[in-house]
Amino acid sequence: MNNEIYEMYKSNFSYINREEKTVRTIIDNDKNIVFEKRNSNNELIGCAIVNDNAILLLVVDEKYRNIGIGNELLNKCEKAIIENGYDKVVLGVGFDYLMPGVPTSKKYTESIHENLKPEVNDNASTFFEKRGYKHS
Repeated sequence: MNNEIYEMYKSNFSYINREEKTVRTIIDNDKNIVFEKRNSNNELIGCAIVNDNAILLLVVDEKYRNIGIGNELLNKCEKAIIENGYDKVVLGVGFDYLMPGVPTSKKYTESIHENLKPEVNDNASTFFEKRGYKHS
């Protein structure tokens, strides 16, 4: 399964530059709680990884987006975090990170020399903001 998650990560976040070994080590962490969603052919179409109070990954393949899978995975993550005694959810950065937060093209602060890849949009940040999350 972890190879499937790595492949899903790479295909959906091809613009993120992290060493494969680092990503695989994070995905394989013993403390991770992994949630997955599969289609009728048992293909992985969405997954999420929680570690302590951090959601390290929440991804749904593009053709399966906007039908509730992301909400379902997020709800499972939040429930696991609360059940493990935390009262705050962190997105992206925990003991380590697959990406430093939520990928977005939104400007929260002024920046210079910012060269975002064309694939980066505000879909992920909008998804979380609609559910009460705030950039910090």
